[in-house]
Amino acid sequence: MDIDYINRNLYWTEDVSSTVHVASLSDISKQRRLFTGRNISRPHSIVVHPEEGVLYWSEWSTTLGSRDTLEPTYDGRIEMAWMDGSNQKTVISSNLHWPNGLVIDKTSQKLFWCDVYLEKIERANLDGSNRELILSVGDWLSHPYSLAVHDGCVFWSEQGLFGRIQRLNLDTKNITTLRVENPILFDLKLYDVTAQKAKISCSGNNSQCSDLCLLTPHGGVCSCANGLEFNDKFQCVNRTKGPICSAEQFKCKRSGVCIDKQFVCNGERDCNDGSDEIGTFGNPCKSADEECKPDEFKCKDGDCIFLKWFCDGDEDCEDGSDEEHSLCSNTKCSSQEFTCETTKRCIPRQWVCDGQSDCPDDGSDERNCSKPVCSPTEFACANGRCIPFTFLCDGQDDCDDKSDEKNCPSICDHVVNFLCRSDRKCIPGSFRCDGLSNCADGSDEFNCTNSDRFMKACEPNEFRCDDGQCIPKLLQCNIDHDCLDGSDEKNCSNISCKEDEFSCADGKRCVPKRWRCDGIADCDDDSDEAECIFKPPPCLHPSRLCDNRTVCVNPPEICDGKPDCDDGSDEGLGCEEDLCSKSHECSHECHNAPEGILCSCPQGFNLGSDGRTCESAHPCQIWGMCSQLCTPFKNRHKCDCLPGYALDADGFTCKNLDEYPPLLIFSSRYELLSVDLTTHSVRALVSSLKNTVALDFFYSKDVTYVFWTDVIDDKIYRGSIMGTTITNIEVVVQTGLSTAEGLAIDWIGENLYWVESNLDQIEVAKLNGSYRRTLIAGDMESPRAIALDPRYGILFWSDWDTGRPRIESCSMSGEGRRVVVRFDTSREGAWPNGIALDYSSTRLYWVDARSDTLHTTNYDGTDIREVLRSHRALSHPFAVSVFENRVYWTDWRSNAVVSANKWNGSDVRIVEKTITQPFDLTIVHPSRQPRDGANPCGSDNGNCSHLCLISFNKTYVCQCPHVMKLKEDGRTCTANEQILLFSRANEIRGVDLDQPYFHIIPPISMPAVLTAAALDFSAKQKRIYWSDVQQNEIKWTDLNGSSIETILDTGIENAYGFAIDWLAGNIFISSYGKSCNRIVVTNLEGNYMNEIIPDGLSEVRSLAVDPYSGRLFWSEYSETEPKNETEVHKITVARMDGQDIRILTSQEDNKLLGGPTSLCFDPESDRLYWVNVQSHTIQYYEMSTGKIKTVKIPLVKQPSTMVIYRDRIYVGESELNAIVVVDADGSNAQILRNKTDSVLHLKVYDPEIQKGSNLCSRNNGGCEHICLTVSAVDRVCKCAIGFQVDSEDDTKCKGVDEFLLYSINWEIRGARLSDRNDSTTEALPPISKVIMATWIDFDASTKLIVFHSSF
Repeated sequence: MDIDYINRNLYWTEDVSSTVHVASLSDISKQRRLFTGRNISRPHSIVVHPEEGVLYWSEWSTTLGSRDTLEPTYDGRIEMAWMDGSNQKTVISSNLHWPNGLVIDKTSQKLFWCDVYLEKIERANLDGSNRELILSVGDWLSHPYSLAVHDGCVFWSEQGLFGRIQRLNLDTKNITTLRVENPILFDLKLYDVTAQKAKISCSGNNSQCSDLCLLTPHGGVCSCANGLEFNDKFQCVNRTKGPICSAEQFKCKRSGVCIDKQFVCNGERDCNDGSDEIGTFGNPCKSADEECKPDEFKCKDGDCIFLKWFCDGDEDCEDGSDEEHSLCSNTKCSSQEFTCETTKRCIPRQWVCDGQSDCPDDGSDERNCSKPVCSPTEFACANGRCIPFTFLCDGQDDCDDKSDEKNCPSICDHVVNFLCRSDRKCIPGSFRCDGLSNCADGSDEFNCTNSDRFMKACEPNEFRCDDGQCIPKLLQCNIDHDCLDGSDEKNCSNISCKEDEFSCADGKRCVPKRWRCDGIADCDDDSDEAECIFKPPPCLHPSRLCDNRTVCVNPPEICDGKPDCDDGSDEGLGCEEDLCSKSHECSHECHNAPEGILCSCPQGFNLGSDGRTCESAHPCQIWGMCSQLCTPFKNRHKCDCLPGYALDADGFTCKNLDEYPPLLIFSSRYELLSVDLTTHSVRALVSSLKNTVALDFFYSKDVTYVFWTDVIDDKIYRGSIMGTTITNIEVVVQTGLSTAEGLAIDWIGENLYWVESNLDQIEVAKLNGSYRRTLIAGDMESPRAIALDPRYGILFWSDWDTGRPRIESCSMSGEGRRVVVRFDTSREGAWPNGIALDYSSTRLYWVDARSDTLHTTNYDGTDIREVLRSHRALSHPFAVSVFENRVYWTDWRSNAVVSANKWNGSDVRIVEKTITQPFDLTIVHPSRQPRDGANPCGSDNGNCSHLCLISFNKTYVCQCPHVMKLKEDGRTCTANEQILLFSRANEIRGVDLDQPYFHIIPPISMPAVLTAAALDFSAKQKRIYWSDVQQNEIKWTDLNGSSIETILDTGIENAYGFAIDWLAGNIFISSYGKSCNRIVVTNLEGNYMNEIIPDGLSEVRSLAVDPYSGRLFWSEYSETEPKNETEVHKITVARMDGQDIRILTSQEDNKLLGGPTSLCFDPESDRLYWVNVQSHTIQYYEMSTGKIKTVKIPLVKQPSTMVIYRDRIYVGESELNAIVVVDADGSNAQILRNKTDSVLHLKVYDPEIQKGSNLCSRNNGGCEHICLTVSAVDRVCKCAIGFQVDSEDDTKCKGVDEFLLYSINWEIRGARLSDRNDSTTEALPPISKVIMATWIDFDASTKLIVFHSSF
């Protein structure tokens, strides 16, 4: 990249997309693509010459040349063009391979470059003439990457093993090594303020360009950003998306094509999308049904049937007159329908060639069907199916006819090698499962035992299987193989059981106490069933209980002459009378019984209240009688369909009329794959993912979005389906996630819901991720899956709670929470994994990974039915979905996507086999997101200021995002910024002070947080800051968690001491380690750093500040025995500039002082509080009297951290695993929040406690860099490292005018150019937030350094 310093435009290249871009530094959103792939291939280095209005860039070779061949071919080149993208031409095109490091020496008007591959440095005139070699490969030159030219010298960085920065004097040819760094070095720039002098600029009318002003040799020209164009007034406006139709024309909805109005409603589709003919949503044609009255047909016998049953192939009139040939033979199908050859039945034209025969007599709708056309990136199977080329010859039958595995070349000896899946690369077999991804797609690490490369740590209440899977600890050593590899049943002996478990007598196993005396032996020695008083077994009429209600006998066993009951109650008495042969009291079935007779009913009938008469159950009351609707007609029935469906020829199946092809999308951890359910073609939609678990979609007429979660990135993404891929991928939820395993879209209210499995809560936000809030929290242990039905405003989720596994529901606004299905009454099911809703029947489906079953129930939990159990393709189901007549699920043991009949589990089919375990799945189709009725939030967002959430009975509730609460009007949100912050391992949480279990900011977790040892905040910036001692970084996030920034990641170690002067905007940080023990200060952005106390300290464990009086406090102690008096435990105070140091207390005068930490200054009482972690006490120092007092709190036995807030002390209590709140004098102690262990730090966020001002509050106290308050009436200006105080003005700082700017792996540094011994003196303060800065530049006018990070 390079900067046009005259007009402040940034130019850069993108190798992957083969583009060159420009953007305004004043408004980076104003970007324009200058060149794209047609005239450009692999652009790399770029340099601009603003004085001449031209730019140059290098093109890397697209083929790999060889320096060892007799005639090597290198097709790299250097291009030039005007800076507006016009007049492109090639400058140099011979003997170049990877030209890089382009730089212009304006003194000699020469273009310099290096070749990374050919290892040489060259120069030429700006037009490419007079090319000459400066230096070639040798002892002084190895893999040059970037160049700088200054004062007759060439500087270059080397990317090889040496990590050197070299200098060549062009006159003397002397070469000097300036710096030796750890490789890899990247870009190099010469900072020189005198080099950026303007000659031409945008002037006159062009100085008022609305978007971009781009230079040319003849001056500046205006240009519009991407997506914009000039109108007739030379203003940048949105580019016209399509033609503007005249009054005599009709505009097609999707394509925007104009057609003559005479073609509208003519029975033919003249628009590709059919919008000129389809009568929906305001399109021009009315449906014929609306004009057809009455809607009944009169049979010859006088009966009336629905008109839609007329000539439908079924005789619905008892006399068959509705299907008479004389009437039906003249029936003509519409242009939207297909006529079956034999029956002349009309079927929707969308059903033709859909892979299913809808003309049952002749199959004419599936004749002469062309096979789907596969894209250039796909392989055409012999059966017509399309699969990605990456599936070819991978050892898996992806075509289902094995044609993708035929004639495969033996390019890889599978005995000693491994074949990568995506690029067909052959790697040594030793690389397989070595914990490193040697294949580009990571396929060498798929299905590896003991590889946790993409696995997170299991929870404390979970057991890690050998393959990395996490299961509840309850299931370890319970005989059943709950781990896929069976590792949970290894080495099980002398088990120590929990309070809620029963210990088997042989000591080999623990079982839940609820399994005790359940009639099933779960212990190997049957001890769980010993000495039990049995409950009566289930026994349904006409079966009966005997033997003290412990045995159930069936009717054939009663009065059969053989006693099946020990008490003999099934025989004798009236059995010998055989009353059934004499009595006719039973209407249907009669059974002899000792007391007389028993009446029962055949299937389809119910026994009446008299116990004798069987009442007919109408067929429409029988489960699964019709696909959707069942219409009673006398003693018969007729299946019917919901709007948008049509009845198939089988008279049972309802098929959707929408032309949108049903697309099954599933995640296989590293990619999203799709299966067209019509053609069965398989395509990879998105690849190179990390660990994708949950997914869902949002369908609209204009765009279809797919949403998915990645539990490694801890982000929620979305992208739009475009053809056979997903494009426009963006992050929707950026931060604050911790294993989002469930995802669901409210397609009516347009909100996004997800389950936080590790945080045990459900959250909601708008579809773009805005207005995020915690919806449901508390009384959850392991929430997993989520499903919604916005038509009824209902939300369902599953919970693996080891004590109470269940499925719950509530409104989509979080009200009316109730248990729908409870699993704790039986051992048959404990892992309700995936859940899905069947919107046509309003039923809930779920799969259970513990019992390997598939069930369904009504929304209210009634009519629970088992669909399938213990099938080989249902052996560890993860997710489930429903479409039309079938239910689909993913299975881990069979590594497959499977489907079956949704009523009885029959006709099990493998939809797709996978290499890795499949996770979530969804069926993308409009019918999966029905829009019945109006949107309760549709009118002006329900008048809600932020979130409008649909509730029961088509109502809605206004809700507020994090850090806000509802006003009394119930619609408007206002700030709620009193937050209790606490940090634990790998996370920072913020909860409401009044509702401490309710999160009001998004949790901040890995990888942003590992060990947040100290927290603070700046209310002015609305930011939370923390010090991470494991990452040695200082970071901040805003209150809504939308962004997380690292402000310091260099120059600090073990920063346990951390405090913010919120009035001056400074951060004080302690650092101790092998190199130094010091306290430094920086501004809130981390731009300037200065050492306050450079040495003489022990291990600083905590910092606190008094911004009003300019005081800095710190505590010191060492974990080991003190070696000298500097290592004694003590608390010290000084001015903020490090002067006037004095000890407040030490172990010599305070015997309780031991491990002082968590310093907290209270301005209201003028006291300094702290925790003694070794003596388990809390103390404070009164600044006015110098007295030390101990706060006695009986409830607190082991404090770890504390904070003082409005005369109340909040304490992290390690023994209780809780946060305790107490009055400042130690009274009224109570537990504020349970189950909160290992609290590292506490802080209360409240803008009201950061009021006031000091001498540095306004305009930084007049200081250019850092302003430090040293008393109530004085302040001191300090300069950043690498700068000096100006001798003429102590508020100003002087830097170096010329220095070498270079980048290494993790840092950007500046070195002075002097040949004196001080050449290693730093010319820049530490620059953080750098990861592989491959390109750097500077803008002298604004003193800005611009760099490109490769990651």
